[in-house]
Amino acid sequence: MTEFKPVLRQVPSFSDADLEVFGHAFLASPNASFVVEWNGDIAFANRRAERLFGVNASQEERGNLPLHALTQHVDEDVMRLLKTGAASGSVSLAMKDSAGDPLPKDTVFRVSLLPSSTRGERLYLLTQDQIKSTADALAKMNTRRKEARDNLLRLETAHLELHQSLVSMEAFSRAASHDLRTPINTLLGMLELFEDKFGGALPEKGHEYLSVMSRAVGQMSKLTDDLLDHAKSTRPGISAEPIELAPIVTQVQADLDIAVKGASARIDVSGEGFAVMAEPLLLHVLISNILANALKYSAPDRILRVDVVMDPNAGKNGEIRIRDNGIGFEPDQAKLIFKPFQRLQNTIPGTGIGLSTCAEVCNRHGWDISATGQTGVGAEFVVTF
Repeated sequence: MTEFKPVLRQVPSFSDADLEVFGHAFLASPNASFVVEWNGDIAFANRRAERLFGVNASQEERGNLPLHALTQHVDEDVMRLLKTGAASGSVSLAMKDSAGDPLPKDTVFRVSLLPSSTRGERLYLLTQDQIKSTADALAKMNTRRKEARDNLLRLETAHLELHQSLVSMEAFSRAASHDLRTPINTLLGMLELFEDKFGGALPEKGHEYLSVMSRAVGQMSKLTDDLLDHAKSTRPGISAEPIELAPIVTQVQADLDIAVKGASARIDVSGEGFAVMAEPLLLHVLISNILANALKYSAPDRILRVDVVMDPNAGKNGEIRIRDNGIGFEPDQAKLIFKPFQRLQNTIPGTGIGLSTCAEVCNRHGWDISATGQTGVGAEFVVTF
């Protein structure tokens, strides 16, 4: 058996026989180990301890190396912890690494008392407790895994409840829209019939009253349509399919043809058409609402011009830009206009739902929508697919 040479120095109170038996197992241990004297000085440190905690041969030349020098504790605390650890069999020390920097976690050591040849003294044997550290890490991992499972379960439950709520909201909105549509259509029909039959005998004030009622019923009709569109935009799940953008823009232009001619407006479409993954009805609602918004907020002192530019190379999957020379809005109101029932111009009839519906459509498809504007100059809406 080869001679055992301690890493730091040989303890006088440790017999040669003790060193011969103890030394080889101590040096070969895969766990960092120390033998500490009764006054806190390190008697032995194995190779693992050298690498982990910076115990090196040069420290021999500087004299006795106290254990507290390798820790974040003061000497008195280390001695107190060692005494407590000797009684319980384990101690946790806030150690430093080989560079002298504090380790983020305490190091757990098993503590045993070794006999000494010096009467009345004991040596502390500290061996890094990898099993306990691993067990603690596994316990924390299992705790976090359980928390993650519980959080996932709560999220799934909340998602299911939200899904059911959205389904109920859509069903309600359809039923409400249908129930509202019937009396609204009846009112519109009766007002037209009343004016045709009795309009000639009505005084000017009577015609004014009829006009106010017709506008109110028309606005209620528009609100009902907008609410139904908004409900469609928030319904759970979409049936996306490849849709060519250019034909949708052409179809929306045709739908708005009467309004465009009535406003003496001009809509110019340019750029290369491309396909997007979308639900056809919702894509139509999106383009229609943006163009209708441009027509609604035209400037009274100039002919409205709307430029629609399709760009397949912008963004990830292309984008469409709709720019007008209408009354515009203040730049700091750009995000406000996408909120439900937010209307920047109370003098212009509207429901305040159209652009919020556009935002919902984009959100459901994973698209981005943004707006920029300047009062008196115009506005631009950009949808990035």
